[in-house]
Amino acid sequence: MRNHACQISTQVIYACFKILVNKREEELVMSDVDNLNRKFVGYDNVHSINMYFDDFVGAYNLDMVLAKDLSDIYSEKIKIRFFNITNLYLNDVGNRFTQFCRMYIEKNLDGWDGVKYNLNQLEDDRILFKFFNFELLEE
Repeated sequence: MRNHACQISTQVIYACFKILVNKREEELVMSDVDNLNRKFVGYDNVHSINMYFDDFVGAYNLDMVLAKDLSDIYSEKIKIRFFNITNLYLNDVGNRFTQFCRMYIEKNLDGWDGVKYNLNQLEDDRILFKFFNFELLEE
């Protein structure tokens, strides 16, 4: 009987630990989202966009390089890789100069498998898509 009680309490402790770890991981990811959302304010000039198929996972990824100022060749840039993108919408992009003003990431609440976030713009609809995860590659 005592072993059974120890086993149950070990399982409870493990379950509580797992919940805390998951919550902490989610908090870290959301701080990454908040950090990137702050960066979007200063980096809104589109330098390049590259969408490609990842054979290993069988999904499309998108690399986006944003600059502070395209007229300055030494301007700071950031590169973001978005994993498993879907529902990509591009409008009025190109023709000398493109800005994605007021872009932001929010948590996706649709319950879609393989989709955790939405990338949107507050006013313009030049770029919109859903994605699973992202990584800030360069600063």
